[in-house]
Amino acid sequence: MNVLPPFASLNPLSLMNTLRLFRNFVFLFFAIFSLQTMFGVEYKILRETGNKGGVWYQVPDGKIAEIEYFNFQDRSTLYFKSPEVANGAEIIIAGYGFVNHDQIKGVRFEGPCEFKVNAGHNSYGGNIICILKITDNIPETNSITKYATVIPENAKTNVSVILEQSTDLVNWTAANPGDFTPSSSKRFFRVRTANVPVAITGASNAAPIVITSAGHGLSTGDAISVSGVAGNTAANGVFTITKVDDNSFSLNGTTGNAAYTSGGTWLPSP
Repeated sequence: MNVLPPFASLNPLSLMNTLRLFRNFVFLFFAIFSLQTMFGVEYKILRETGNKGGVWYQVPDGKIAEIEYFNFQDRSTLYFKSPEVANGAEIIIAGYGFVNHDQIKGVRFEGPCEFKVNAGHNSYGGNIICILKITDNIPETNSITKYATVIPENAKTNVSVILEQSTDLVNWTAANPGDFTPSSSKRFFRVRTANVPVAITGASNAAPIVITSAGHGLSTGDAISVSGVAGNTAANGVFTITKVDDNSFSLNGTTGNAAYTSGGTWLPSP
């Protein structure tokens, strides 16, 4: 009795297509692996379903974890711990009752540190995903500008230089320069700049709306954000302006909807 080899009964064309598909898959796998290796980028997906405690994912020393996505819902939570923060205790950095995805997207954490997700209650049928972008922690070569905050030349408003402090690198509060007493928790500090809102004293009920703001310093074509105008609320929003004179400008494409009563400020819009 003749015994056929394992693939003798298969259609040769089908076999070739299967082998070709397998070859392409292997090539794609190694191409992605090579690109990640070449550019030092890796994506880690943390996923939990149901009421689980989650498994800690470790970010090694010399790496940076950046939060790309977290679908916080159903009482889910994202936990973080590091020997440099809160004495290594686990802390909640996002989730039910805490900050949401938009507030933590793009936040970077230096290794060594750890993350885990908790999917919340079974009754909610949670399916929680957090995506971390892992990159090499490459020291910056320009130490002079590494920690600098910049007030651009020809700023359109006064600019505040603000010192802030944090114990978890997520929530920040303003702090005054000076001496700080010892504390049981590590404290982190950063300096940032912010435009000072400029007062508005009038907004015409016309088309276009003309804003009165003494010594505004704006030029035709500048983009600004207006808020807090009472009465003529059509003046609130983001607009391109036309300079009328040193103390007034018009909001392009606007029509007033009532008489101005009080208030309002403007800021440069990115």
